[in-house]
Amino acid sequence: MKFNSIKFKIKTLGLFFLATILIIYSGLLYLSLHYTLYHALDEELNQKAQEIHKAITQYTNILGNDINSLIFAASRVVRSKGTHPLEYKTWMVENNWLRKSSQLNLDNDLIFVRLQNKEIIRNLNTMEQKHLFQTLKNTSASASKKTPCFKNITQGIFRLRVINSRFSHPRLGSYVITIGTSSSPLSKLLQKSFFHRLIFIPIVLLLAWILADHFAKRVLKPMVEITKTAQRISSKDLSMRVKAEHIDVEMQYLVDAFNNMISRLENSFNFIEQFSSELAHELKTPLAIIKGESEITLRKGQSVDEYKRVIKTILEEVDRMLKNINDLLVLMRLDYKPEIFNMEMLNFKDFLMAIFDQSKIIATNKNIELKIIMLEEMIQLKGDAQHLRRLFFNLIHNAIKFTTPNGTIDITVKTNEKQLAISIHDNGPGIEKGDMPKIFSNFFHKDISEQKNEPGNGLGLSIALSIAKKHSGDIKVTSELKKGSTFTVILPLA
Repeated sequence: MKFNSIKFKIKTLGLFFLATILIIYSGLLYLSLHYTLYHALDEELNQKAQEIHKAITQYTNILGNDINSLIFAASRVVRSKGTHPLEYKTWMVENNWLRKSSQLNLDNDLIFVRLQNKEIIRNLNTMEQKHLFQTLKNTSASASKKTPCFKNITQGIFRLRVINSRFSHPRLGSYVITIGTSSSPLSKLLQKSFFHRLIFIPIVLLLAWILADHFAKRVLKPMVEITKTAQRISSKDLSMRVKAEHIDVEMQYLVDAFNNMISRLENSFNFIEQFSSELAHELKTPLAIIKGESEITLRKGQSVDEYKRVIKTILEEVDRMLKNINDLLVLMRLDYKPEIFNMEMLNFKDFLMAIFDQSKIIATNKNIELKIIMLEEMIQLKGDAQHLRRLFFNLIHNAIKFTTPNGTIDITVKTNEKQLAISIHDNGPGIEKGDMPKIFSNFFHKDISEQKNEPGNGLGLSIALSIAKKHSGDIKVTSELKKGSTFTVILPLA
């Protein structure tokens, strides 16, 4: 057993709380049972004292309200010896009391009555009763004038519950009735209850430990699966995922987070692999050109013009490589570094008009008419100005590149309550249906004979789409061969 494991800690903590609850609950049950049993016994003793007082009153009503009558009445009630001249008149009371005392089960009780300076006790049969009576007698002095007083007396193996109750006689003053009854049955019952709980709690805790072990394994099963999956994952195979069914919500969050992390890692590795492959492919051609031109030039002496041409070619290829590398770095930051975006509120009308004015100069140089249909009202858009500028420049310049001289490019801005749509339409050659799914792929470009003087690296549209996605937007494309294409940027309004 590993004491520093989560499973052990879960089981131990659970058992600790369960044991605490069981102990507190058992203690409360014990106290409740103790109170209930002794309260019932006290009620019984109080009833006995009341009946004894009632019987004494019945005797004195017949014999008279004098001290001798009271002493005789108390003696007869506790079944002690006593005589009175008129005792023959009490035969009916005597019979009634015999039946009543049998119902009250007074035979095994110790009864003591204190009348002023006179003490009347039941006849004691054993030495144990005599010793108990002496202890019982000492408690009678604590009798209250208002309420009965209850006490526990323990002497050797004997346990008594005692009541001292004071009663008043109309003419003869007050007297105290003391009754002691055995509380051993109650003590034994409470001891058995306590003993049963001592046995019950460890058994429950043992069963709880077994159940906790089962549930802990079930709860931690996803963690085990995550560990096994993590051990099988490598840079060569990131397709593994944790498959955990019927698990708790919190563990489902963990499993989902782990699987999402692996998916992100897989995407990152795929991107790096694709990035390396595409970069190598794009750099291979210019490097081959540079190498070939240099080798031919070095074979024999060349003219100055030839050297200038070679150097110019090399510089063009170097510029092309640098542009490819810079665009790839931009694309990588867009996809994997969201913190580079600085979102702010933009006046979109002024923002887009500035881009239009700059692009119009380039279009005019190619004898292309650039037109815009802008909304009159002010539009507030939340976005990163620098990257949105790159997005629209890429799309407009792409349209200029594929539009023949004397052509036109229309920019249209539309809006509704939730989003903004900016359409850029050119009347260029259009895009073939087979190429439509590829146009946003990295390094995709298709040379057209008229445009060979303006080659591209195939990253402009990829960068534009990534910027739109980071703004919770999208780019839609429609195209028709020989009639042109329309790129529509959709952005959510602030």
